[in-house]
Amino acid sequence: MGVSNYRSWPKLPDATTDAGAIAKRLEKIGFNVKLVMDPTYRQMETILRDLVNPIGNKVNRGVLFYYIGHGATANLADNTRMGYIIPVDCPRLSQDPDGFLRHAISMKEIEAASMRMKAKHVIMLFDACFSGSQFVLERPAPEAITSKSNMPVRQYIIAGRENEKPPNQPMFNRCVLMGLDGYADLSDDGNITGSELALYLSDIVANSTQRKQHPQYGKINNPSLDKGDFVFVTGGVLAQVSVDSGRQKELEKEIKALDAAILKAKDEQRKMEAKRTTLMEKLSALRGETGSDKETPGDERAASEAPQLDKTYKASEAQRPGCNRRSLPVFFHG
Repeated sequence: MGVSNYRSWPKLPDATTDAGAIAKRLEKIGFNVKLVMDPTYRQMETILRDLVNPIGNKVNRGVLFYYIGHGATANLADNTRMGYIIPVDCPRLSQDPDGFLRHAISMKEIEAASMRMKAKHVIMLFDACFSGSQFVLERPAPEAITSKSNMPVRQYIIAGRENEKPPNQPMFNRCVLMGLDGYADLSDDGNITGSELALYLSDIVANSTQRKQHPQYGKINNPSLDKGDFVFVTGGVLAQVSVDSGRQKELEKEIKALDAAILKAKDEQRKMEAKRTTLMEKLSALRGETGSDKETPGDERAASEAPQLDKTYKASEAQRPGCNRRSLPVFFHG
């Protein structure tokens, strides 16, 4: 989501362009992307509903929300600080406080939407500066991808603190693109976790802006949704693997069909081998062969030396010393 052409706030000419660049990069690594430009307050509300359903209504799914635009922070009744993202038609807080509160989208609304999603992994990035105090802010500590990574999580990365002014050049967005190109793969395993991306951004953005901008990272303040880690599949061999679930199911179906065909072919082979064995046994019976009843070169010589004998005479050769054949009667002509 990129918001450039604000009606009351200063325009951000690069926001929609940068959002398009992020969309292309995410598509390249397998995301299905919906790109929204200059949304109004009503459109933002619709987008949040869509994030819950249908986008986030599958358990085994990762959902990423990326916002580029203005951010603001305001005091609540209990003097706590609340961060907001700003739609294109939102009034300035200093000029119209009531209009601002009716149009700005609070982090509480964002958090509520993320909690209503069934998706196991949700990460939200905000290229804006505002308070993220409602989240459990911490220094990210990347871990290797293990079974723990598969646990549910809601992660948030905010481009800077509430009192910081982003530089003229959009450094956060540029660093996100670099990170997804592989620079945030701190473990060099072909994957980038949300924690790795957050750690990379917290260092590179601060250094690139001479410590004028400090990204914030946090997880939802909910023990059931803060154990896992979002995972981007990026460089190396893993990047060649399609993440399209429909294509995966198609390939799995083809593999199962081939396995079934192989099993059927093996079964047919066994049947043909059994049939061949039966036919060979019948053929042997017709020839009068039993067991090792096969002619040997010695038998052939005996037959050639006594051509006047009937074929059954060959059997009498078994009676000679050294022959292992069983005795058979001998018949002469006449």
